Amino acid sequence: MLERLLLALYAYGTNTGIRAVAAGEHGHREEELYYMRRRYLTADLVRAGLPLVT
Repeated sequence: MLERLLLALYAYGTNTGIRAVAAGEHGHREEELYYMRRRYLTADLVRAGLPLVT
């Protein structure tokens, strides 16, 4: 679960997109990454995590 969440964050953080990240050799499908984004990447969660980056 953590790896899929990190891949979804990477896709949006680098402006690469989920489809391009899903094409890599990590064993996770595009649908799994979209599910992680829908279920766990909310605007509130991202805003709460921003202070951790700086």
